[in-house]
Amino acid sequence: MEIWTGLGAGLLGDMTIREPTQAVRDVIAERIRQAREEGWTAEHDDFHCLGELAAAACCYAWRAHVFASSGGDADTLCATAIDVSHAAPREWPWDESWWKPKTVRRDYVRAAAMLIAEIERLDRQAARRFRDSARASASSIAAERARNAAPADVTTETLTTAHLRQAVEMLDRNVDEEGG
Repeated sequence: MEIWTGLGAGLLGDMTIREPTQAVRDVIAERIRQAREEGWTAEHDDFHCLGELAAAACCYAWRAHVFASSGGDADTLCATAIDVSHAAPREWPWDESWWKPKTVRRDYVRAAAMLIAEIERLDRQAARRFRDSARASASSIAAERARNAAPADVTTETLTTAHLRQAVEMLDRNVDEEGG
């Protein structure tokens, strides 16, 4: 099964990827490990709304890059631990005790997994904002319809509460059906 073939104007040339590479599998496995072993679930990640996940990913990727650019063959760079005697970079968003560089390859994998976590967090945030905006719009529409359809002797507040509840429930069903 093809995942993708080229990316417009020959960006990847004739390269067709039929299955994920080891690197892609390692990044996915790391993301799963972060959630299962470290407890860095989607709910946890949602609290890092100031770009901390991206900052941490950049720190690991940059440190790996600096170490890799100092020379050495691929086998050495993948197997040799990065000197952890250096303090965490000043951009590191968390307590220094969480700074745990490994090998160049391992830190690139960790960085990629953290960037995926950040992208997923942004996607969830956008979906919540869309859902909240849609709910507000539905509530406004329901209130307007309730005012227009209300018998003269019934207050708008009486109708609005019931209609708003129905509108929000209907919107929630529609969002759930559309995968939002």
